[in-house]
Amino acid sequence: MLHLMKYRLKQTMREKSSMFWALCFPLILATLFRFTLGDGSFDEAFQEIPVALVVTSEGDESFRKFLDAMDGDMLKIKEMSEEKALEQLAAGKLEGIYYDTKELAVSSNSIRSSILDSILDTYVKNEAMVLDIASEHPERLPEVMEAMRGFASTTEEVSAGGRSLDTGLSFFFALMAMACLYGCFPGLQVMQETRANLAALGARQCISPTHKLKRILAVSTVTYAIQFVNTAIALFYIRFVLKMDFGGNMAGMLLICLMGSLIGVSMGIVVGCISKIGEGVKVGIVLAISMISCGLAGLFSADIKVLAEEAVPWLGRVNPASVIADAFYCLNVYNDKVRYTKCLITLAAMSMVLVLAGFLFTRRERYDSI
Repeated sequence: MLHLMKYRLKQTMREKSSMFWALCFPLILATLFRFTLGDGSFDEAFQEIPVALVVTSEGDESFRKFLDAMDGDMLKIKEMSEEKALEQLAAGKLEGIYYDTKELAVSSNSIRSSILDSILDTYVKNEAMVLDIASEHPERLPEVMEAMRGFASTTEEVSAGGRSLDTGLSFFFALMAMACLYGCFPGLQVMQETRANLAALGARQCISPTHKLKRILAVSTVTYAIQFVNTAIALFYIRFVLKMDFGGNMAGMLLICLMGSLIGVSMGIVVGCISKIGEGVKVGIVLAISMISCGLAGLFSADIKVLAEEAVPWLGRVNPASVIADAFYCLNVYNDKVRYTKCLITLAAMSMVLVLAGFLFTRRERYDSI
């Protein structure tokens, strides 16, 4: 068994084509992503938002006090003239302009602009609610005011879980899914070389006294191990060389790589078991499956993942790349251990189904002559 694994290891490492796709290509693509996307951090969205306050003669003093209370907390407010505020807004030095007449001007649609609009909308709604209660049930006004003062104590500021909110991570999560699924190339190569009707090496192995199950188990174990090392290298490269702060624990991410590698290699093994088509067609099949799967997981655009989730929600539950990317999300962003565990179980179940399919394809295979 160890003898078989040793030579399978040497043989796989010499396969430059499959090793390029399984190891080098994800590293190249990750480097391009890093230089293209940069930091792409959204952490700044949760820092103080610079805004201007324009005071007018018809302004609402209560609204000014409301904004003053938020100064230094969520907003960084400077009182200035309208002309100067508009000038700084156009120059990008401000995210918005509040008028004390309860109006807001922004230069673009962004998360920060949405936050500013939400602040204004919250104030307007609360003001309208208090005025209604004051006119219809004035006796309950002190109770309402007390409840509103106590609102802050009933809200608890919690983290989403993981430390990183970098939106560029979605591409790297999809990239890691691709790195896992590219284990289909070594898996396909293994099956090509162990089939007696496809390779001379497979023919020699078939006439050897070694049991078929033992041979398949040896080559599969080595291939799974190599692919796991490939994905681990990609993960360490992205984390420590490209300096992408995933935020989650490395052990959990390595576990995702392990399960992802299993399903990637298993997919290649299943396609490799199809004996009626040529190797070139098989490579095209696994490449198409992996790229479509990763595309739907957001490798090309995060919007594609969102659209796919809205149009066909169940697809994200069975698409292996989406499940792998979701597992990274659950670990690094949401800190949702229940969903993370479900993703791992799903990957394990998919791998078992693929391995079983490969076994059924090959278990009664016999050759009249070699």
